[in-house]
Amino acid sequence: MPLFLEAEKRKANVKNITRKAPAAGFIPAVMYNSQTNIPLKVSKHDLEKLFPKLKANSIINLKVDGKEEKVLVKDYDEDLRTREITHVDFYLIDPRQLLKVKIPVITKGVCPGVKKGGLIQTFINDLETRCNVDKIPDHFEVDVSTLDIGSQVHVADLTQEKDVEILADPQDMVLSIVQSAKAISVSTPAETEAEGETEAETPEGEQKEESAEESQTPAK
Repeated sequence: MPLFLEAEKRKANVKNITRKAPAAGFIPAVMYNSQTNIPLKVSKHDLEKLFPKLKANSIINLKVDGKEEKVLVKDYDEDLRTREITHVDFYLIDPRQLLKVKIPVITKGVCPGVKKGGLIQTFINDLETRCNVDKIPDHFEVDVSTLDIGSQVHVADLTQEKDVEILADPQDMVLSIVQSAKAISVSTPAETEAEGETEAETPEGEQKEESAEESQTPAK
């Protein structure tokens, strides 16, 4: 679903604009890339409606003084007390260039290893990729429905779109299914008891024979 937002250019370096802007009904912002840096202001009401719809790497059609640009939300500030947004950084996309973006990794399915008491141990939550703006995937998906305890998934195992380059090492581990600490602690007392019984059953006669042999060793 396309996302739209309107903005206006504003004067740069206005004193206390971040504090004063919300009361005036707008939020200060900036639209930038390696070639440009443009101070903007956007409607506070429109921005608050838009933000819940955003996913990772959502493309926004930002209309600035009548001209539409494609942007990503790169960063934003918020008031620590009210949690209201106080500033937004929009990254201006050049359609002729490939983008470096981080794509989240998600799991799907019911894991057999977890049913047996295991845990999904995650090593990578998102992957840096390089692709065109119209090829950015929503996520990478790991199907855990066939994974048992001891199973591992590496970057090379992920389904990769033709026009999306994953920049991580193919051998990097994404996740593994491991035995839970609870399951290990339950088995430990029984193993300890078994070891104790083995030592107690050692024949007494054999111990005496060993001692006797030691006593007969010639002194040097």
